Amino acid sequence: MRAARARLLVPFRYPGFGFYWGNTLLTSTGLWMEMVAQGWLIVELTDSPFMLGLVAGSQGLATVVVGAVGGVVADLVERRRLLMLVQGCRALIALVMAVLVGTEVVQIWHVALLALASGAANAVQAPTRHTLVYDLIGREHLAQAVAMNMTASNVMRIMGPAAGGLLVGYFGIAGCYGVVAACWLLGSATIGFIRVKALPTPKADRSVWHNLVEGLRYVRTQRLILLLLGTEVVADTFAFSHRFLVPFFARDILGVGAIGLGLLLSASGLGALLGAATIGAVSTERNRGQLLVACLFGFGVFLLLFSFSRWFPLSFLLLMGAGGMGTAFDSLMATILQMLIPDEFRGRVMGLYVLTWGMSPVGGFQSGTVAGLFGVPLAVGFGGLVAACVAVLLARLAPDLIEAGRASPPAATPGRGAIGP
Repeated sequence: MRAARARLLVPFRYPGFGFYWGNTLLTSTGLWMEMVAQGWLIVELTDSPFMLGLVAGSQGLATVVVGAVGGVVADLVERRRLLMLVQGCRALIALVMAVLVGTEVVQIWHVALLALASGAANAVQAPTRHTLVYDLIGREHLAQAVAMNMTASNVMRIMGPAAGGLLVGYFGIAGCYGVVAACWLLGSATIGFIRVKALPTPKADRSVWHNLVEGLRYVRTQRLILLLLGTEVVADTFAFSHRFLVPFFARDILGVGAIGLGLLLSASGLGALLGAATIGAVSTERNRGQLLVACLFGFGVFLLLFSFSRWFPLSFLLLMGAGGMGTAFDSLMATILQMLIPDEFRGRVMGLYVLTWGMSPVGGFQSGTVAGLFGVPLAVGFGGLVAACVAVLLARLAPDLIEAGRASPPAATPGRGAIGP
């Protein structure tokens, strides 16, 4: 146990990782409080699960459209400054929402438009964060760095929604958005303290389009990477989109209000924290592929059971289980992909990975539509069933996945954008 804990904390020996970890704490707090505020605002404005899904879909659409380009930008631009700029933009978006709500002029189209802007900002921020942690840590302790980063995110996934629910309950939605803006602004400031010795040289002689096409050509030649990205797309579209329906579960199915909503989202965060810490301690190069499949299957089963629950304590526990399995799956997916990608394509491929995240809010539109037609529980249960089936299918289509954790990125083939056979 002591050896596993020591291995998990190794990334903090690297200069700058502490500031990176602190940035994750601050921005994750803002992200989860913003989710509570936005979800409750849409419920109050529209009383419609369809509109909740539509706004989530607009945010995801921006991530999908900008995602691949965001990865290219992460390969071309100095990453610390880029991350500071994007997080500053997120602070501005939250501040605008606080003013709109506080002055009582907010309309649903304001929420959708600013969600679109948030999605675009996230499409640049996420691949930049992924590549920056590789710049800080390197390959040897990458799995532990990813796990510790997710641990920080999920500590705030517990506290953030609960704090957001309390802020909305006692100070209103505008007050919650004001605190969100402060979190993003402080997070941006912490990045300025990070120093990276050897950042990639920007490829100023190539256009964004050329770099994007080169990255797509590389991915097209890598069957395992394609299967992993495809799995992420389906899981995000049908299963991870369940979180956009939790406000309606809290109000209509369980009858626990805004504070109960914060507790439900915190339950998911508590499970996610345990899942991230456990995976960081027990995953090895030999078992990552098997664990990836098992965690996706478990995530689907917990969601399916949650859709049948009508008792708050049981729903709390089932969401905690789903959060643990889902986060463990995300941690393993990010680690395996980073192990498979050569340095010159890292930002672009991780940009495509972030693009798949956009399918979760886009899936919010799908789940909102299903919920409007057939009910919220059926929409969530269907997503869980799809996740479990995809896990079984991935195990059948990629028997070599067990080798992914041990794979070293192949060398680039001269004269073309593809790597390896």
